[in-house]
Parts: sequence; C-alpha cells; structure tokens
Amino acid sequence: MKRKKLMKQMGRKVLGAVLACALSVTMVPAVGGEAIKAEAAVVKTTANTSLGANSITNIEPGHFNVITYGMADGREELLFNVLSKTKCQSGFTVSTPCLLIDCKMPVWENSHRSTYDVNYYFRTASVEQAHFSPLESRVIQEIDDGYHGWDYCLLSKSDINEFYGNNSQAMIKSYNGIKRDWWLRDTYGTDYGYYVNTNGSVYSDKKNTQVIGFTPSMNIPLNKILFSTKVGQADSTHGMYKLTLLDKYDSDKRKITTKTIGRCQGKIKFSYEVDANYKYNNYSRMSLIITNKQILGDKYLADMSNTKLYEYVNLGKYENAKGEITYELPFDLKNKTYGKDYFVYFTIEGEPDGSDNGSSYFAAFPSQVNVPDTDAHVFGEPYWRVSAPASCERAGNKQEYHDCLICGEHVRTGNRDSIPRLGHDYEDPVYEWSADGKTCTASRTCKRDKCGKVEKEEGLVSSKVKTPASIGKKGTTTYTAEFTNKIFKTQTIDIEDIPALDKDGKPIIEPGEETKPGEEGKSGEAGKLTEEAKKVEDAAPVTEADVEGAHYKVDGENASLESTKDVSGDFTVPGTVKIGDKDYPVNKIGPSAFKNTEITSLAVEGEVTEIGDSAFEGCKKLKKVTIGANITKIGKKAFFKCSNLKKITFKGAKVKSIGAKAFKKIKKGATFKTPKKKLKAYTKLLKKKTDAGVKIKK
Repeated sequence: MKRKKLMKQMGRKVLGAVLACALSVTMVPAVGGEAIKAEAAVVKTTANTSLGANSITNIEPGHFNVITYGMADGREELLFNVLSKTKCQSGFTVSTPCLLIDCKMPVWENSHRSTYDVNYYFRTASVEQAHFSPLESRVIQEIDDGYHGWDYCLLSKSDINEFYGNNSQAMIKSYNGIKRDWWLRDTYGTDYGYYVNTNGSVYSDKKNTQVIGFTPSMNIPLNKILFSTKVGQADSTHGMYKLTLLDKYDSDKRKITTKTIGRCQGKIKFSYEVDANYKYNNYSRMSLIITNKQILGDKYLADMSNTKLYEYVNLGKYENAKGEITYELPFDLKNKTYGKDYFVYFTIEGEPDGSDNGSSYFAAFPSQVNVPDTDAHVFGEPYWRVSAPASCERAGNKQEYHDCLICGEHVRTGNRDSIPRLGHDYEDPVYEWSADGKTCTASRTCKRDKCGKVEKEEGLVSSKVKTPASIGKKGTTTYTAEFTNKIFKTQTIDIEDIPALDKDGKPIIEPGEETKPGEEGKSGEAGKLTEEAKKVEDAAPVTEADVEGAHYKVDGENASLESTKDVSGDFTVPGTVKIGDKDYPVNKIGPSAFKNTEITSLAVEGEVTEIGDSAFEGCKKLKKVTIGANITKIGKKAFFKCSNLKKITFKGAKVKSIGAKAFKKIKKGATFKTPKKKLKAYTKLLKKKTDAGVKIKK
C-alpha cells in the first residue's frame, strides 16, 4: 500500500509541471447527431516524457532504473529492474530489440501444485488476481521468437550473475542449486527444492507447500513502446518510469484515420475517426504528438532512438469516435517544412481502469496528420448578411460571406444582391365621424417599426331621412360616407337631428338651435326653424322598413322583400306590408333574400308574382313550400341545394317561367303537387330544372 501511495504522489508531481493554452475541440457523437464544440485545456508533458525507451539510460549491473508494469493481485503496481536494452535472457534469441526487465518482488500464488507452467500464473488467473493487463500480455507474447522468447520467464544463474554484478546472494533474488536451471523463492525466505525445467514447468520437492512466489522477467519489444514517462527516482542516478505500450492488436480491424482540413494563421485543423472497437478498451484521452522524424514503421513503431519529441499534448477526454481538432503549431515550427523538419500524429490513450491520471498504460497505433506548409483560409458554406435593410418604401441590399473554418474570419465573396422593399403593413382602417354627421375621415397606419405612415381620405357624405319627426319625437337622418380608395369601406351613421313637432305639426326649436338672422323658415318667422326643421317639410316619403326579420323596399305602388336577418322556422310572405304610414302590396321576393337561412316551411301569399334568383338557395332545413296563386316566375337556383325539401305545392296556374336548377339537389323522391289542369304544362316546365326521381302529380 505504501508503494501504491508513492506512485500516486509521483503521478501528481508529473502533472504539476504542465503548460496550459487554448485548444478548440469539436466532438461528433459516434452515431449520428450534430457536432459538439467545446474548449479544452492543452496539457504538455514533454518535460517528463520521451519517445520509446529513450529516457531510460545509465543501465549498469547492480544499479537499476525501475519500471512499473502490471499489478500484484490487481491491487499494487509491480516494480521491475531494467536489466538491458540490448540483451535478452541467456538461452533465448529475439530478432526484435527488447527492453529486458526483471521483477523486484515476489508475486505470490496460492494453491500451488507439484507441476505448473510458469505462464499459467500470469495468463489464466482470474480478473481479481490478474498480474498484467491483456495488452501487456500481448506485448510480451508478440515477440514470438523461439520457444520461450515470448513467455514470462525466470532468470538463470548466469543471468543473475551478469545483470546483478556477480553477487546473486546479496540481491533480493537467490539461486537454488547448481543443478537447477531456474530459481524460485518460497514464503519463508528459505530455499526449497522448487525449480523450473527448460520446458517451463515448475517442480517441487516438497509436495505440501501451498504458497509459492515468483519473480518473473520478460522482454518488451522496443517497437511496442510509444512513450516512457518518468514518475519518480529509484535512486540518485536512476529513475522510475511508466511505459505507454502500443496497442496494435487486430490492427486490420482497429484503426484511427485522420483527414487534414487545412492550416490558417499557424493553426492546423483536422478531423479524426476512431474505429468503434476502441471505445470498449478503456481509452480515456486524446493526444497529439509532434516529432522531428517519422515514428511509424510498416507494422509497429520505427526505431526512435534518435528521434526528438517536440510536443506531447493531452487534447482532453476521448468521448466520441468522430470529431475535429484545431491546434496552433509551436512558434518555431510555423516556418518549417512538414515531412522534413517535423511530423504530427494523433492517437488515443488509456489506463486499464479507464482513468486519466497523467501518464498512460497504452495507446492506439497513431495516425499521421499531414500539415500544409503555408497558411490559407478554408471556407465553409457561404451565407448572406444584410448590409442595408429594406424598408416599406425602399429596397435594401445584402452581401455574401463565408467563414474560415480554422481562424473564424468572416470574408466577403464579392457577391451582392438586393432585398425587395417590404411594402407597408397597415393596421385595420379607422373611421371618424363629425358630431353632426357632415364629415367622415378614414385612416390607416403602417405598423412597421420606424415607419408609421398614415393614409387618409375624406369621404363623400350623403344623407337620407330614415325616420321622420313626429309629435314630441325627433326624427333620424342616415348619413352615408363613400370613399374612392377601395380599402376603405362605405360607412353609415344614424343621428337624431330632425326636431320633434309640436301639436300643430311645427318643429320645436330647442335652445341653441335658432337659425342665424336672415335664414327664415317656410313660415316666414325669422330664427324659428333650424336647417334640421326644414328637413321635416322637405322630407321624402319613407321607402324601406324592417318587419319581423324581413327587409322590405318600396317599388312604385308595390313593395319587394329584399333580404332577411336571423329568420327561422315557419315563414309566410305577407300580402301587404306597412312602410311609413302606408300599406304596400308585396309583389316580389328579391334575389338571395332567404339564402342559407334556417326556415323550415314557406308560404307565399297575396300579390307576389316573382321569386328571385337563389332566393331560397341553401336553406337546408326547409321541408315544405307553398307557392302562391299569383306567381308567374321562379328564378334560377331559387330552391337550389334545399336538401330536405320534400313537398312543393303550386296554388295557381300562372307560372310561365322556371329558371335553371331552380329545384336541383332537393330531397330524393320529393313531390310536386300542381293544379289538375296544369299537370302537363308544369311537368314540362320542371324538366331539367329538378332532380331525376321526383314525383309530379295533380
């Protein structure tokens, strides 16, 4: 536990020596969705990190640099002495240069049997007891040279004497006899008859021992080590290091691809895409690597012994399989030639537990990022910006821009276009009458901001007596204002401005209503009659009246029913109607007089001779109609679309004309009843004026 605490403290010291600056990172979700933009911190760690095993130097027998590699029972880092970067264990041959390391502390294993392959303890242990991550195991196994070249091994006596300075007894390790090829150490610190033969099997002279300890050694290929990060001191002249191993397992299936977007103002922008399989392997951060030489080999890493690490940049958390990175090149590289003076790589790194506490345990095979040698804008889609907004009466204009995807500068494309004038957007008209009804002003105001234009017109006013004055009661004048602008609608107003009459039939002059001197009335009495009083004497007879929801209008000596309002149920057109002081015979029902009303039955009486066009069109509740004895003409579409009309009775024999579609679309199977003598004539008149299937009978 003390060692684990020490390692965490060392890791924090490494992170304490960092340099932060701005970096724009755009993350794209792995499955669909819009790009997510965020600002991340750039953490540079070149002060303690070097490429490959370059920082591990001063290798000498008996005094060692130390590597942290794997976990003892999954809880505590194992510590290994660095024995060599040029030699491997005696008896083995490897074609790939390796870092030979040897564990400093026993790895205890319970339930020991008499015979076991050493590798059993490191390859088949349960997750809780695992000593090395799957990646660490793969790194060792992929050496694949010779029978034992890729195994976890135990040092021979000659190895111990060579690398530990011919003083094996003084070291933690001890060698158990001349005849035995390998050595082990038991829990009690004394040497028993445990040994490993040349086939890698463990043997014991003491069958009942239940616990055994191993101190394995291994060869780590240099071309699988991406970084070595110094995390502390082993002694005054030797360091303690953590390795970042290259994960290139199933490289044909797992890979990173990058695509350069461009370079502008010394900033490079590129997109990346990581194979989805990597997200299941505890990768936790993204990194940028800048070197002075190419570091990628054909399959693994190139020889990096003379390669300089310019920058090693922590780009932030690895959360999405797709994204974009914008990074500003170091000042001293902006004028250098890419591919000659420097190289740029992108990768992702992680810990076995997915954490990110500084140096990493493993990294994906890096992807090279190509960098243009000169700066140039890289533009996105063009868009328009308004340079002069349009108003109600004046056209505006706009200019086309596009933004640089790297530096963000807005640049004009040179294209221009006009914006049509908006035109006024007026509020509803407002009408203002004078108190005496002589004038009416219509106006409307544009409601757009900063406009407020008002359009006005004085109406042409005419007047007509609506109700004559009577004894003790004023009369009413209807004033009508008409406008030339079709936007303004005709307006009317009724004003009681005709003086009431006294018992002698003379206008009653109220205080303040006297005429001016010289403006005598018909009686000759100066100042007695106002202009309104003259209307009484000169007033025309009343020509219109509203009776029981129907509006009647005088036509010579007769009256016509012109329109209705809110009528329903049974309705009888009367023979006469009183308009003013006179009774007038009703001789006509005007066009559309009852259109779309809710009457249910109709009776036409008296002197009515004509039913106008569409007079009852659309009366869907009308069921029964009685046509009076004096009707001579029924207009076109008079009863069109009276969908429930099922009984029509003709009382007279004077009908001479029935208009087109007069009885079309009435109730199916409707019945027409005619006078006995007119059956044949009316049948002929109704032909093509009503629906097929109706019945016409006497």
